[in-house]
Parts: sequence; structure tokens; C-alpha cells
Amino acid sequence: MPRNLEHIILSGYVSTEQYTSPNTGRDRVIPIDRNRNSHGNALMTQLGMAITSFRQHSDNDFVYLEFISEKDCLLAFDSFEDGRKGDHRFISSKLEKVIIDGEEHKVYRACVYLNTAGISKFLNKIDAYLNPDKDSELGNPRNTKLLNNITAIQQATLTSFWQEDEIEFPDQDEAVWWEIWLRREDT
Repeated sequence: MPRNLEHIILSGYVSTEQYTSPNTGRDRVIPIDRNRNSHGNALMTQLGMAITSFRQHSDNDFVYLEFISEKDCLLAFDSFEDGRKGDHRFISSKLEKVIIDGEEHKVYRACVYLNTAGISKFLNKIDAYLNPDKDSELGNPRNTKLLNNITAIQQATLTSFWQEDEIEFPDQDEAVWWEIWLRREDT
């Protein structure tokens, strides 16, 4: 039932529109075309090297990794979710503008914490992607949306955690004050 709202005054040209939910429509992440075998094996190799590199400096059962997108492609880490908590956590994500062949492009970087279960789960996603027997009913490789837009996986560095878009990351020889926020956990 319409109410008389005298404090709201509409004048001029007015038209009503049907409500459209922002949650409907096409997905923003569009996976690029890749050769399943070469890309899946490259990701598997990069993941193994990043884990090995991280563990050379630490004996923890977790890793911090950085996932880098193909130019002008979004990363689809929401498809990494499966309801279980604690096996991975997104630390930061950022957009980087790069110049390639004189043109400006966007590259996305996501810094992710993975414990042993998270590493295993990600490896299983790559295995399913590589296995034609696990293709969808339409014949598409599993986890295409998650994996096809990833161009590189590497060990996270201090710059991976940097979240100040307005401030450049300090040079290696530059003396600076740091503000660090730590999450307190049971471990």
C-alpha cells in the first residue's frame, strides 16, 4: 500500500524501472583458452617450486604463495572455496598496471596462505583439471575457471603483503618505519 511521504518531493521527469539484482547475470570471470596439459603441468611445476622455495626458509606446515593472473584477466578464487575453514586464507589482492608492447594492461595478484590441507586441495584441483575422465558433462576440464587465468604461482615475498596502493614499496637499502598487523591464533 503506497504511503504519502510529504518529505520526499519528486519533480521533473520520473520513470519507474524494474529492479535488477546485482547477483544475477553473467559471471565476471571469463577463463581464457589454454592447452590443458601444458598449462596444468606448468602450474603443478610452479606450485612445487614455490612450496619448496618457501620451505627452504621455514619448517612450518603452511606456505604463503602469490598467484598472478594473465593480463586483463580476473582470478576466480571463490571457486577454490568448498565450505571448509582454515586450510587457506586470502591475505591480500591487488591490481597492477603494466605496459606491454606500449599498451596498458591489468594484472591481478593474490597472496594466499595454504596449510597442508589447502596445498593438497589445490593439487587435487589441478589433477582433476588434467584428467579427461573428470571432465564436465559438456566436455570441459574441471576447475577451468579457477586455473586458466593463472599465469604464475610463486613464493610470496614481503611485497606480496604490501597493501598501500598510494605508497611505493620501499627500496631495499631504504630505512623506513613499518607498521605490522599480526593475527593472533592458537598456533
